[in-house]
Amino acid sequence: MSTGLMSPFEQLGLPSDADERMVKRAYAQRLRHTRPDSDPEGFQRLHAIYQAALAVCRERPPQPTPARAIEPVTEPASILQATAAPATPPTPPLMPSPAPLRAEPARPAVPTPFPFERFCNELLTMADAGDAPQLRAWLDEQPALWSLRLKAQVGHELFARLYRDAPPMPAACLDTLLAFFDMNHARSGHDPLALQRLQRRMQLAWELQPAHRDALATRLGIRGWNTRGRERRRLDRQLQQLERPFHWTGAIPTALWPNAASRLARLILQLSLQHPRDLPSVCDSKQVRFWLEAADRRQVSKPRLILGGIRCIATLLGSLLLGLLLGVLTRLPPERFAFGALEFTVGAAFVLCLIWAAWMALLPLDDWHAMPEHQPARWPWLNLLLVPALCGVGLAVWIPAGHNPLAMIPLVAAVWLALRRLARRNITRPGFSPRLIWVALYLGAAVLSSLSGNHGQDNEFASYTYLLAVAATIMWCIDLWRHRHVLRIRRRAA
Repeated sequence: MSTGLMSPFEQLGLPSDADERMVKRAYAQRLRHTRPDSDPEGFQRLHAIYQAALAVCRERPPQPTPARAIEPVTEPASILQATAAPATPPTPPLMPSPAPLRAEPARPAVPTPFPFERFCNELLTMADAGDAPQLRAWLDEQPALWSLRLKAQVGHELFARLYRDAPPMPAACLDTLLAFFDMNHARSGHDPLALQRLQRRMQLAWELQPAHRDALATRLGIRGWNTRGRERRRLDRQLQQLERPFHWTGAIPTALWPNAASRLARLILQLSLQHPRDLPSVCDSKQVRFWLEAADRRQVSKPRLILGGIRCIATLLGSLLLGLLLGVLTRLPPERFAFGALEFTVGAAFVLCLIWAAWMALLPLDDWHAMPEHQPARWPWLNLLLVPALCGVGLAVWIPAGHNPLAMIPLVAAVWLALRRLARRNITRPGFSPRLIWVALYLGAAVLSSLSGNHGQDNEFASYTYLLAVAATIMWCIDLWRHRHVLRIRRRAA
């Protein structure tokens, strides 16, 4: 008989009076050899036969339940005494008669609850090994997951747990789980950004384990990966620094080394793939935030000020010790100590510290002064007229006081602020070229030098002073002209 004329029970290898339990068991046995991913057409035929057999089973009339043996009912003593005595009293048996056997009806097999916790623990152990083909083979060998309905439920529960805990797992194993549970398509309900972040967090947690430092070194491009390599020891020290709880006593010695904060911040960004918030809990969040803020040269932060102050103190102490040593070594008779070396070393260190402090004070002023016009700013009139005000202060100190050199401080600050404002707010506009600024400065210097009349030292110094004021004013006027229609003060007046 051909296959098309066979009943669904015969195609499943079952008798015609098979029940639903036998049909489901036969379907599960054949599903081992007819997988939907390897033989889609065969799986469709098998599923159609399975549904047809279930329909036949459900259309049958219910089977009569076999009658159970009626157990003798023992009446209470009061009822026995109220009834009439029988004609012939029964003879008590020598041995108690056994209880009558009950004819139990056939019950369907109750499926055992799926051990989800044990399954997750074994799966995470397999994934932690990092072998994606072995993980797929292990998943294929789980008989409970041959049921498509149970497989979908387990997949959703598993990924809900992965999103919540983000256990260590390489990206290849996560791709294997997505493919096995059929969640690697747009209809699976995953948020692409959330799934990408989950993959990044699990990959980072897996790479930061001591057993997987080789994979981390390969991704970071570190060469000479051996137990005695210099880069290996440096990476181990940096990771130990990030994993320790943050304390100032541990951060200060590290910060005194040159470029230590920059190296740690660069390692953090490389580890996290430019997403420091996705680092696992093994890295202390305070350590990560401290070193990133300390190495950020674009803004003034508390860690940067503290580390800079510590370095200034260390520089002054070092220069003091160096000056004392040089004063002793370079003493000349009849003097016993040369104070010139001490004054030079301490003075040079003090000037460097003052320059750093001035730079830290100038950065916030530069950020505030170079804000785009579409953003609100505090004191808009002062923001607009800061450069002319500094030029006026410099000239007011320079002219009446007889060419006081302190006037150069506000003039240099005005030139710097005007140049930064013009460059940061106009560099992307068409027709702007920074070379025009330098051409204007050169022409202004030539004109002022020719107008000075002679080349004495005082006149040359005065020419440079006026040149700074003129250059700052020219750059300020160019920026004001370009933003004349969108100024904050115009919007406030409107």
